[in-house]
Amino acid sequence: MASIDEPMFGYMGKQYIKIYRPCSQVRFLYAGDFGDNYCFGLEQLPAKGDLLFITGGEKDVMSLAAHGFHAICFNSETTLIPTAIIHRLTFRSKHIILLYDVDSTGLKSSAKREEELKEYGVKRLLLPLAGTKTEKDVTDYFSLGNSREDLIKLFLDYLETLYSETMSALKSCEVDFNNPPPIAQMIVSVNDVPLGTQGNLLCVTDGEGTGKK
Repeated sequence: MASIDEPMFGYMGKQYIKIYRPCSQVRFLYAGDFGDNYCFGLEQLPAKGDLLFITGGEKDVMSLAAHGFHAICFNSETTLIPTAIIHRLTFRSKHIILLYDVDSTGLKSSAKREEELKEYGVKRLLLPLAGTKTEKDVTDYFSLGNSREDLIKLFLDYLETLYSETMSALKSCEVDFNNPPPIAQMIVSVNDVPLGTQGNLLCVTDGEGTGKK
């Protein structure tokens, strides 16, 4: 039975229910058939979106949803994330971000999940929290007074840091109009139309039986 000292919450699916008792000795209870790939929040995702968070638990999914974000979670932070689900989500979300707890377990798990899913472009965002029992997840982040705009700024700052090295590498490819590259010398042309220029590859072919020798 739920009480003021020991509240109880239920996360219901089509064929299961997961009971969460945050103040009890046994915090989680399960009933029903969860299937092989339990993923809370998956059915509520839009067909297309810019940002998708993967969190450590259902509570954080609901906190993010209450602030206008799309989020999912698997059974726990230590659960191996099914790559088939992530592969499908890459076609629906531009950015997929791990937003796990910043305690020792969450940090270790998010680093491991990021490495496992790097071929799908999954990254992790670390919340600026102390990592204590009352200050470790995104629900705590909002409880401390941070807003939706604060989390968006944190994400944008992360993107700027993430792609700064790439942008620096691309800087050398920019065209300086005050000092443009030299005009390529024309090697092959037809009626003054350049077909082959210096520094580029040119392939000339013809139909079968035309005596290309």
